[in-house]
Amino acid sequence: MKIGILTHPLGTNYGGILQCYALYSYLKSEGHNPIIIHRQANKSFFLWRWIRYILKKLHFPRYYTAPASIIDRIANIRPFIQNHLILTAPIQSSKEISSVCGKYGLEAVVVGSDQVWRTDFASKYGFNYFLDFVPSGIIKFSYAASFGISTWNYSAKQTNKIKKLLKSFNGISVREEEGIKLCEENLGITPQLLIDPTLLLSANEYSKISSQRLVDGKYAFVYWL
Repeated sequence: MKIGILTHPLGTNYGGILQCYALYSYLKSEGHNPIIIHRQANKSFFLWRWIRYILKKLHFPRYYTAPASIIDRIANIRPFIQNHLILTAPIQSSKEISSVCGKYGLEAVVVGSDQVWRTDFASKYGFNYFLDFVPSGIIKFSYAASFGISTWNYSAKQTNKIKKLLKSFNGISVREEEGIKLCEENLGITPQLLIDPTLLLSANEYSKISSQRLVDGKYAFVYWL
């Protein structure tokens, strides 16, 4: 089955890219043909990039270059994305995404994982992250979607729209117990609780893409935000 995956834009966030890779790889191992729906920031964001370019030319020092850490991340991440994931052409508006299912022959679309339903993120894209662009007849589901927070911040109008969109989903799952509670209290549905896609792959699968081990003995690794 040709499955489109809609998740956070693939920028320089290691965790976001890793969960995308994991879901992509898992679907592939199950015999499906996944493709990443390459949703990017709306065109207004690219207008801001053009303004930044002009400010550089006018010699505003703060706009000269990105921090070295960001440049290093991009250099490391871009080849990984190119070598391990298949993406659609860049999509920069709701109008462009409306034709993606027909253009790529998608039979199903999954949204997730990560904080794809977080209000301040999802609202910037209309209702794309609730799959408003997917026509009837195509399977729609969420995999371990997250609201990111434990409070409901969508307006009454947005909530009604989300309710209608989720009614057409073939399956709904979230990543946290708080997400189940938010859905029950605000949307009248009880989704499944599923693990993050990074936990779907075995250690052997990660060994194929990881660097050599830095510590031979036992150790504790802490990733702290």
